[in-house]
Amino acid sequence: MVRQRRSGDFLALTTSDESVARLYGLCGLRHLDAPEYADVYCRLGEDGSAVSAIVGCFGVNDTVEGILAHEFRKWGKPVFDIVCKDLVLW
Repeated sequence: MVRQRRSGDFLALTTSDESVARLYGLCGLRHLDAPEYADVYCRLGEDGSAVSAIVGCFGVNDTVEGILAHEFRKWGKPVFDIVCKDLVLW
């Protein structure tokens, strides 16, 4: 989806019922430098839905809001930044 610049598909994911899909959609918008990214980031920044993430070899249980805001101690960055940076999107 990134190679084909399908930001509409990623944008659609940001309204999914699944919290992990919403974050994946946001990550895709970020990789595409989509104009919708900032608005979606703000909206998901208030999302209290539960989500789990893997950072390196550590499991993290948090909320969507927390994944975007809380810093992972080892790297001093929000979990979302760490995961999204290394995520390969096709």
